[in-house]
Amino acid sequence: MAGGINMYSVHILNENGHGSYLSAKGKSTWKTKAIAIKHAKDIIAIKNKSHRFAGMIEASVEDEHGETITSFRSGL
Repeated sequence: MAGGINMYSVHILNENGHGSYLSAKGKSTWKTKAIAIKHAKDIIAIKNKSHRFAGMIEASVEDEHGETITSFRSGL
């Protein structure tokens, strides 16, 4: 996508199947992808440090076509 806007999304899913999306948009493919991956890792790190949230969550990074780039899971 030369010169256009690139979009990646972080799909957050809990063990009950409920989820939400966080979008990352930018002009540079690799920077936008890196930011989305960092957000996914940060979400998992916050969940793992918190004692308020029980259960497991998954944060996956998807491209604008819905293809999963990478996925992270929290501990129990």
